[in-house]
Amino acid sequence: MLRYIDELEKFLEKYGIAKEDVCLVNSAILAIKNIRENGDLEFALRPTARECLVNKGEKFYYYNKYSEVIKFSENMDCDHNLYRMFNIYDKDLFQDEYTERYGEYRVICPEILMASKIIWNREKDEMHQKLIKESSLWSKEFEKKVNVYVRVAINNGWPEPIDRDCLWNHILSSKKDVYIFGTGYIGKHVYKRFIRENATEKIQGFLVSTREDGQNMLNDKNIYELSEIDKQNSFIVSASGIE
Repeated sequence: MLRYIDELEKFLEKYGIAKEDVCLVNSAILAIKNIRENGDLEFALRPTARECLVNKGEKFYYYNKYSEVIKFSENMDCDHNLYRMFNIYDKDLFQDEYTERYGEYRVICPEILMASKIIWNREKDEMHQKLIKESSLWSKEFEKKVNVYVRVAINNGWPEPIDRDCLWNHILSSKKDVYIFGTGYIGKHVYKRFIRENATEKIQGFLVSTREDGQNMLNDKNIYELSEIDKQNSFIVSASGIE
């Protein structure tokens, strides 16, 4: 079920990277375990191989300077220290403690993937959690290992997982004026959830710290500065940050 492996091998040949310097990460393990077909293929490189690649000055399909993710095509991403919340860095992914073997490649252990899905806690992560819990991977021992990693992340300052449905029920039942703080990708994504809940009428507008010239409306909702609203009688949904 693992897709795009041929594309990966063409990339490795092009840049002279050995398979032993590659670890497949994120949802690749779900495809390998026949749980879910992967929508793309994400991998990490041994730090020496990554440094050599970056220093060549190649022009990539896309490069995120914040997360340092290198995108080689629509289907293929090279992540960087994806599991740092567990004190696991790219150099550690080439140890048997954290990975399994898939042919000539290493692939992240499913327990670490599950723990990362719990910590990230996006809607798609919740879907992946459900699939793993319904698969043959799930057991008391598996859950115990996952919880150890989750606790490490929380001790490192990552927020504790929340019950998303409970949170949304709280937002939708609130009698206060609802605002979305943030007008970027995350803010627009949160607004789509209100659309799916048929609850856009609850949103009084979007919030920004400082409104730029011409920044007045988004999705037919007014954009306000934080100082312009009554915070005591408002429910503010934070939707800002760098992913």
